[in-house]
Amino acid sequence: MKRDPLQQKLDALTPLRGQPHTQEAHEVLKRALGDKSNFVVAAAAEVLSETDPPELLALLIPAFEPFMKDPLRTDKGCKAKTAIAAALHRTEPPIRDRKDLFLRGLRHIQKEPAWGGSVDTAVELRGTCALGLSGLGYSGVIDDLAELLADPERGARAAAARAIGCAGFPEGVPLLRFKALTGDEDPQVLVECFGALLSLSPKDALPFVGRFLTRRSQPKEHPLLAQLDDEEDRQGDDPAEAAALALGQSRLDQALPLLSAYVESLRPGKQRVALLALSTLRTPAAIDYLLSLVGRGQEATARQAVEALAVHRYDPTLRPRVEQALVQRPQMNPRLAEAAKRAFGREP
Repeated sequence: MKRDPLQQKLDALTPLRGQPHTQEAHEVLKRALGDKSNFVVAAAAEVLSETDPPELLALLIPAFEPFMKDPLRTDKGCKAKTAIAAALHRTEPPIRDRKDLFLRGLRHIQKEPAWGGSVDTAVELRGTCALGLSGLGYSGVIDDLAELLADPERGARAAAARAIGCAGFPEGVPLLRFKALTGDEDPQVLVECFGALLSLSPKDALPFVGRFLTRRSQPKEHPLLAQLDDEEDRQGDDPAEAAALALGQSRLDQALPLLSAYVESLRPGKQRVALLALSTLRTPAAIDYLLSLVGRGQEATARQAVEALAVHRYDPTLRPRVEQALVQRPQMNPRLAEAAKRAFGREP
């Protein structure tokens, strides 16, 4: 049976992944980057991003252009453009006109028919281009990224917040603070905003992010915080949980007092996200605190602390410490024992 021509082209690229390139391999990649199929070009771009041959990287720029013309026909799913942008973002050598390509991708919207309406397939492209721009370090990058922070698509907004943090410019701080205060329907966007703030200015960001953990018990010194409280009553604890997760991901020692106070302000059984944030912090003091909850906390709290510590289940020194903490409890609740078994693979 005759093989499909498209599959033949894709099969020719598979052996080139992660391998040093011969001249023959270069010719295969050049032909692939000039192919009309977005699948073939996307596969070639992925190969280039893994092996980084400087003489071929520049070919990614002209390979992008054909798929900007009649994109619903030439690049369904935005596969080629996204793969090209990702390859350019991941490569180190400066490529001429890379900024212009990222700016075009940052503003590209590609609505494609879907069941019941349409879907924007360029969300990942916009986010990838935002991160690509953040690494170029040019003046005005925050202005270029600001618009994406108001993108209709949540994935693009989250990428914009991350990119503003990666850019490293202090001009991004007020923009991120404003976005955090006005909120977002997607908690991941807030996680990225808080995380970017903690990266850009840890000393100033810690108390700001901490306010989102404690605002219910404090005077509403800012009307936007009061408005967020009203939203939280209707929608749950997403802003507080987003702040906790960002603090955990920050790996900052100073985040521990904020997170432990947040844990203790919550009802037992409602602490899962807060405890996971503490586990993600990965500092010795945070692990000690979680182990203390396993040994002395209420049953629901201890169970969720064990589940949070399971993030580190492959640490051979942790299992015996968890077992020792469980032994210290006055009596072993069967549900707690089962949680430990699930988390660490055997009975305590």
